[in-house]
Amino acid sequence: ADGQTATALLLESLLALRADVIFHVPTRDEGHGLHIEGIEDLLTRGTRVLLTCDTGATAHASVAHARARGAQVLITDHHVHWSSGLEILSAVKSLRPTIPVILHAAVDDRTVVDEALHAGLHAFVPKAPGQEGVLGAALRSALQIVDFEGQVASEQERHRDVLDHLSIGVF
Repeated sequence: ADGQTATALLLESLLALRADVIFHVPTRDEGHGLHIEGIEDLLTRGTRVLLTCDTGATAHASVAHARARGAQVLITDHHVHWSSGLEILSAVKSLRPTIPVILHAAVDDRTVVDEALHAGLHAFVPKAPGQEGVLGAALRSALQIVDFEGQVASEQERHRDVLDHLSIGVF
């Protein structure tokens, strides 16, 4: 029920922020996990950013499929037994230094949170009653950063296209 609870909380938070949100909870027939059929359901209904809830860490083919179809994928999953959160944060930041990473956990050790913030964590939201709005705000901020980066990349590409097709004389 972790994923269903996470989906409900995330949906509630994003709707409170007036986000345009649709969701897919796998049926018993689909089984647990991030499946291409569910991804296709969301993509055909207009999803551009796919947020997972308690799943996706090992769904490499499904994530690749979503990305190939033009979706951005943000995975939230604590089922990562092969590494620690700090190692994952470090790996993500080494590949995409500007990507926002949010830690939503019941971490009692302030040292771990401080290390994560120092390593580039975008936001820490403790798992505690009343934090839903904080999580929603952190997600909104992260999505705005991702959207801004996409706009910058689009503008860079547009300018590159103009320069590729323009003869420039300088004297």
